[in-house]
Amino acid sequence: MSTLTEEVRHVQNPALGGVLIWRFACGYTNHHKTTAPPPLPLVFVVLPILFHSETLDVLKRTNRPSGLHGFADKFSRSDEAKGDILLGIHTRATAWRKLTRESLQLGLLCRLITISSANGTVIPLSNASPSGVPASISPLIANAEKLGEWCGDLTLFEIGSILKVGF
Repeated sequence: MSTLTEEVRHVQNPALGGVLIWRFACGYTNHHKTTAPPPLPLVFVVLPILFHSETLDVLKRTNRPSGLHGFADKFSRSDEAKGDILLGIHTRATAWRKLTRESLQLGLLCRLITISSANGTVIPLSNASPSGVPASISPLIANAEKLGEWCGDLTLFEIGSILKVGF
C-alpha cells in the first residue's frame, strides 16, 4: 500500500465520518427554524464536501452569513472558475456511499446519532461539543457544523439545486 493511500485512509475513515455527520446534524438542528433534524439523504453530501480538499478549502473561506448560496457561488466566479468541482459533489456522493453508510453505523454504535424510522431523519443524541480533539481535526468539525447550519435554512430541494446533487 502506498503512503498516499495510507494517509487518505487515516483521514477519510468511518470514525471521523461519524463525528462529522453528528456535528453536521447538530448544526442543522440548532439552526433549523423548528429544530427539525436533517433528512437522511442529506448526510450523503457531508463527507464528499468535507473530505475533498478543494470543496473544504472553499467552505473554510466562506463566511457563515454567506450561506450555502455564497459557498456555491464561489465555484462559478471568474477568479475561482471551479464549476466542475461543485458538479463533482454528486459523483463523489455516489462513489462514497459505502463510507457514509459505515460512518452512519459508527455514529449509531457510539450513540452520537440515531435515525428516526418514522420520518427518516438523523437525530443528534448530544449537542455537547467534542473535547480533546486534535488541532488537525477541529477545522473539519467546525466546517461540518457550519455546513449543517447553512442546510438548516433550506429545503432538501433547494440544497439539491444549489449543490447540483440529486437526492
